[in-house]
Amino acid sequence: MLGTESLSLAEPVEDGVINFVNDDGERIGTFFTRVDNFEGQPSRLVVQVPSQDGYDIDSVSLRFVSQGHMPVSLTATSYDVDYRLAQAGLGETVFEVDDFGVYGRGTVGFDFLLGNSEDLKPLRLIFDVRRHSTSYPYQKQQMAWSVELGGEG
Repeated sequence: MLGTESLSLAEPVEDGVINFVNDDGERIGTFFTRVDNFEGQPSRLVVQVPSQDGYDIDSVSLRFVSQGHMPVSLTATSYDVDYRLAQAGLGETVFEVDDFGVYGRGTVGFDFLLGNSEDLKPLRLIFDVRRHSTSYPYQKQQMAWSVELGGEG
């Protein structure tokens, strides 16, 4: 039987580094986000889910939520995986990979172009990462969090 564990977010989130801990407070997941803003031009968002010994990444879902329409596009990727990038409503775009296959054994990363920098006021990213252990005791883990980028200024 495969158990499922929802990991807790460690505080604080600083400089785009997001850590997750188990019930004992041990850091067992680290993720990175970075936004490069260039005034009047599309912004570049980098999201990276590092590999970790003993775990394979199964799926990733990213939800981009802004106050108005903000175009989101995925730049070139070397992964041969099926993904969806679709508008879910006004100001909301969803990116999903349901199965990373062999790519889930290593670090996965994505680069996005996000509309115009003026549209990033604010931008909320809602992440959901699922992975499984590769050795006994076998278990699934879910890491979900939300972070606000851009903001006023």
